[in-house]
Amino acid sequence: MSGGAFWKRNVLDPLLVFSAQGMEAESIALSVALGFVLGVFPVFGFPTIFCALAALTLGLSLPTMQCINYLVYPLQFALLIPFIRLGGWLFRTQRQPPPGFLTTGLHTVAAWFIVSAPAGLLLYGVVFTLLRRRRIMKIAHNV
Repeated sequence: MSGGAFWKRNVLDPLLVFSAQGMEAESIALSVALGFVLGVFPVFGFPTIFCALAALTLGLSLPTMQCINYLVYPLQFALLIPFIRLGGWLFRTQRQPPPGFLTTGLHTVAAWFIVSAPAGLLLYGVVFTLLRRRRIMKIAHNV
């Protein structure tokens, strides 16, 4: 199965089902963006908790957020070292003796926030535009 077919079957089609059930494009796009951003949080175990709290607090789709969270789980591993290095660069700790575990963790979380905030906004805009365009095309096709 090609990568495009995988994403269509496992990501896009379920999102369109939520859309067909009457969920607003804004809500779906925010669920996807937060699920992605929180899913790559660099402290293992926390993304699931954060996604659940965000969904309950903001009234978003918990299944959508957890689905995206689980899909980006490999990215959490892949981005851990880059976030650690970016945190070290941001706080100028690369050439010094290694700071303590807690300090490194806080630097890593700061790097995650700096990268994830704009990435989340961009992802929200892309998903919202795609869902809205898809809905408009479907309405035009039905008329």
